[in-house]
Amino acid sequence: MSAGIALCMSNIVGKTEMKQHRSAQATKILLLLILFVYPGLCTGVFTMFRCQTIPGVDDGQVLVADFSLRCAQGEHVMYGGVAFAFMGLYVFGIPLAILMVLKKNRKHLYDVNSPKHEEVLYSLGGLYSQYEERYWWFEIAIIIHKMFMTGALCIIASGTTAQPLVATLFQLIFLLLVLKAAPYDS
Repeated sequence: MSAGIALCMSNIVGKTEMKQHRSAQATKILLLLILFVYPGLCTGVFTMFRCQTIPGVDDGQVLVADFSLRCAQGEHVMYGGVAFAFMGLYVFGIPLAILMVLKKNRKHLYDVNSPKHEEVLYSLGGLYSQYEERYWWFEIAIIIHKMFMTGALCIIASGTTAQPLVATLFQLIFLLLVLKAAPYDS
């Protein structure tokens, strides 16, 4: 929000020829902030579905984040609906939006002769410039990896010995993907 306000103010008082650069700079800051808070958002959304059976509590499982809420009953149903909405908006929406932005600008990503190349490199370069040209999408795999390891893993086999096993298997699969694809430029 503050980056948007700063962009509007600088467009009002700043030079018009620098407007495009300011917009690219605001995009870069916004992407940095989104990717910085993304793991926490995933954890928060998935925590809404982490329920546990407590000995002595006979009326259902309780939400681990708030023992006063019974899972799939009353308020939890409403909060679960909100969590599903935010899962679509944030957990899956952020990687999808980044993929769409990269795909929209794909012809400008690596083409140094493109008139928009410098602007796209400045604003979106952190998402693709470290990868080879055919792996322009690989940052999405990194984002999904973050989502799984920080968010989804908190509800998969929570509190059992299977949880570290699932995490290790996912890490190994991701490692194999990175080794086989070798997406990095250097």
